[in-house]
Amino acid sequence: MISNSWIVLLIGVAMILTPPATHAANEASETIERTTEISLSEQQWLTINESVDRALRFLITPQDRDGSFQTFQTGQPGVTSLCVLAFLSRGHVPGEGPYGDELTRAINFVLSK
Repeated sequence: MISNSWIVLLIGVAMILTPPATHAANEASETIERTTEISLSEQQWLTINESVDRALRFLITPQDRDGSFQTFQTGQPGVTSLCVLAFLSRGHVPGEGPYGDELTRAINFVLSK
């Protein structure tokens, strides 16, 4: 079982380090401001993206068959919701791509609660 602190850390890293270009269009002005504040090279963004992708691959491994993510029972459905947010912040969506089925199961689990 992954501890809650690891899950929160992985989610935080995924959400904080998502490149500004992947944010919603209605946040364009904020993205421009952030881009000028954080001037990273293309290689640095590539490194960040690879790190986030590795964290997501690690995060998905202990998902249960019911769609929940392993934690203490008192942590559900909050922990599963946070895990879903980490994937969504990287651009993954339910029913599509490499994590589509897992995200669909996780969302269905949260909705069932």
